[in-house]
This record gives sequence, structure tokens and C-alpha cells, in this order.
Amino acid sequence: DAQKVQAPIETDTSWLCVGHVDEFSSFIPDPDSEKGFKFLYADTGEAWTLLETMDPDTALPRYLDTHGHGTVGEILTDDELRTRNDGVQANYLDPILAQYKAEFGLTDDDIILIPSLFEQCGGPGYNVALIPGTPNLIVANDDGGTKLIVPDPFVRTDDSDQASDPFIADFVARMPASYGDGDVVFTDDWYVYHANLGEVHCGTNVQRTPDMPKWWEAAAHLVD
Repeated sequence: DAQKVQAPIETDTSWLCVGHVDEFSSFIPDPDSEKGFKFLYADTGEAWTLLETMDPDTALPRYLDTHGHGTVGEILTDDELRTRNDGVQANYLDPILAQYKAEFGLTDDDIILIPSLFEQCGGPGYNVALIPGTPNLIVANDDGGTKLIVPDPFVRTDDSDQASDPFIADFVARMPASYGDGDVVFTDDWYVYHANLGEVHCGTNVQRTPDMPKWWEAAAHLVD
């Protein structure tokens, strides 16, 4: 409030066990877009659609170990999980996205929906990522370019074969054309952070070079 350049935007995160906005949203640079960025946002419907394209017998050793779902089919036929995520989408994700569209002036072209699912954490009204929250990522400068460091979703049988993971392929395909080969890096944070209610951005960060080093000068007219 005191800086006067932009009023704080309050987001309801009471439905989350940890309660951080980066559990379901993030901004990434995109020099080719009108606003210079894209907004990544969790969407449960996109996750169900993608899972339904997979063989239901696909074994998921990481999920069996940590979440109790041994196959894709076990996730798809979990009625409680489906009901929970339908509620998360309707009661929280959709209203928050509408709020962000209004507050940030976002259009559908600015937004990239990311397949995401949540499960119960703690009490019945609290949720945490079931599929590692890929919007919960790190944006890093790299010699003038940009790298995205993303939690590995492990929606596959062979832990070591990222090329076989449809959620990885889908995430990369959704990224703007400004991100080329090697610009999106998937890292294993499963046991260090994911199983402990966090992801990549929860335990790490980077110091980046701002495009506008003296933002207070550029925004002086807003203060006055």
C-alpha cells in the first residue's frame, strides 16, 4: 500500500494446506507476447483430460509410494478425488482466475492452463498438490535467455525416462514459442519437497536482473 504504484491483491488461499499462491499460479517471461509475459494457472479439468488419454494400466510407482495410487486408472476411478477436484476448480480456481483477469487485465491469450490435481491434506477443507505442481517453478536468467526449472510430475512408469512422460510433453507443448529445446528443465523434487507439501519454488529461488532497474522512476507518475 505504501509504495502506491500498485495496490496489493489479496488472494484466498485458505483452501490450501500450505497456502502459497505459487502452488497454483506463476508468471513467466515471453518477449513475443503483447504483455511480455504469460500467466501459468492450474486447471483440474485439463489434468483429467490428459490422464484419460493414457492407458489406465500405466503403473505409477512414485504415486503408489507416496499417494497410494498405483496406476493411472486408480486415479481416474477415485470418486472422492474427482469430487474434491471438481470442488477446488468451481469454488476456488475459477473465481480466483476471474479475480486475476480483472485485477491484472489478463485475457485468455495471456493465460496458459496447466494440468493439475489436488488431494486432501490435514483437515477435510485443505488441499495440496497430488501431481507435482508444475506452475510452482523457478524462472532463471541464462546469458540473456530464460530457463524454467520445473518439478518433475513423474506420471510414468520408468522414473528415469522423462521422454515417456505425457505430462512433461504436454507442459513443454503449452509453453510459448520463445522457449526452445533445453529451456524447460524438469527436476526431481519428489521426496525432498513434493512429499513434504512443497515444490521447486518452495525451497529455492534465484536473483534475476530486472528489465527496469529503477522502477520507481518509471512509475513516478503513478506515485504523484
